[in-house]
Amino acid sequence: MLAALALACAAAGGLAAACPAEQVACTGSGTCCPPAHPWPEGLRDATCCGGGCCSPGTTCSAPTEPDGACCTDQPTAPCPAIGAYPARCCGRWTVCCSVGTVGCCDPALPWQGELGAALDATLPAVAARRTPHLFAASLPASRAQDDAMVHLLQPDILAAALPARKSAIVRALLLDVSQLSVVAIDASSGKVISSSRVRGYDNHGESTRPWAYSRAHDAFVTLEANFSAAPPRRGGVGRALVLTTIDTSSGVGRSAVVTGVTGVPVGYCSLEGGKALLVGLHADESAQTPTNASLARFVRIDLRSARATPVASVSRGADEASASFYAAHFYACAGSGSAVVRVGAQHVSTGKESGVGITQLGTAGLGGASSSFQPLPWAKAGGGPLTLQPLGDKARASSFDGFLSLVAPDSGGLALVRWDSKGGTPATVAKLGARTAPPQVPIMGALGYLADALSTDGSRYVALVCQEVLPAVGRWAVVTVELESGAVSLRPLSPLKLAATVGVSGLGLVE
Repeated sequence: MLAALALACAAAGGLAAACPAEQVACTGSGTCCPPAHPWPEGLRDATCCGGGCCSPGTTCSAPTEPDGACCTDQPTAPCPAIGAYPARCCGRWTVCCSVGTVGCCDPALPWQGELGAALDATLPAVAARRTPHLFAASLPASRAQDDAMVHLLQPDILAAALPARKSAIVRALLLDVSQLSVVAIDASSGKVISSSRVRGYDNHGESTRPWAYSRAHDAFVTLEANFSAAPPRRGGVGRALVLTTIDTSSGVGRSAVVTGVTGVPVGYCSLEGGKALLVGLHADESAQTPTNASLARFVRIDLRSARATPVASVSRGADEASASFYAAHFYACAGSGSAVVRVGAQHVSTGKESGVGITQLGTAGLGGASSSFQPLPWAKAGGGPLTLQPLGDKARASSFDGFLSLVAPDSGGLALVRWDSKGGTPATVAKLGARTAPPQVPIMGALGYLADALSTDGSRYVALVCQEVLPAVGRWAVVTVELESGAVSLRPLSPLKLAATVGVSGLGLVE
């Protein structure tokens, strides 16, 4: 009786629970949970979470708080509560931040909400406890909305005719609710001409970073550190890197362990027509030393052999005031691989100072890289680049001649602009229509990537964008811009793909 009473008091928070051997008493809840991996010691009770226990392969976002959530270790990492943002799980390529739709910022390319805008504390923090992902909206019934939904099924009447030229075939990697699929799209009609579910790769039901497209292998490519395995002991060689390619014809994914390097990849781009990846790395927690903890490293990985070759490195500096702090978080590279670029905020955690960061890698091997960050006055208040396509010779360029990007100007709709890193006002190449927009999640706001591609000769631009049919409700459409003639085509995808349930994880142009 006394023992039972003692356990009851412990469950109410008065005493620590008497737990079986090999289990941990969770602070304040009276719950008994299996211990996490014994190293690092500070995470011994990390399986305790929100009054329950996290299962193997997950980590609590706030072990000592009542609203913690279990984050799947492979694709996500815990983020603590910040201001109006609750404890949450963010993709490992993102940074915990106090701005945007969900407080998970990508230093390489904006993907959520208005740059520099904080979460409205009066809105419910739906979907913030797992990796933010687009979800199906439940719309109240009305005749007006019914009419709008019927319009979703109608052909787009605003598309301009293209000049006589071979139709573009676009490869896309789509995340439909939680299932990845590869599709082929006829850009002249928007018709999905083939679709295959991805097999052999587990995205754990979560959103993904943008995958690179390899023209050489006609495949989508990503690189991840292996967080599914137990963390290596401190002072070890670090986490293994896993290279995954998805064949666009079959949807079959194949993985290989990369040789020659370990760490955590936070940026990459396709090189040499898709024969290799240029990758930006940080040291993972098990392999950090006073020397490498503050380094951004760059390596080339051959896609056929999965072998890594060191390229360069640069000191990140002490904090976000350093131009190189996020140097490894890049989205695109010059054709020769001698420079990389990111767009967004310099101070990512707070969304301040919009601009472009460029790191010159040089040709002298390790060391010698240098970074700069140029503010873009026109990119303030969310008007900055939403996509990024470097201009210049894609095979040999050692620097950037300029960029093509989609932006969302105050006048409404999306526009394709050309700009450079000097900060001058961009030149409008094409306006895509008043109803085009970044993907939106009802209640929450803008969330998710747009995707684009540029032909190797620089004459044709394609993109997947959203076309609104109701406030915050849109369908995916394929845009083609013939850069020599200025002709623009905007075609909704068929079958219908709603932006509230489908996200874009990659795009490639077949040539």
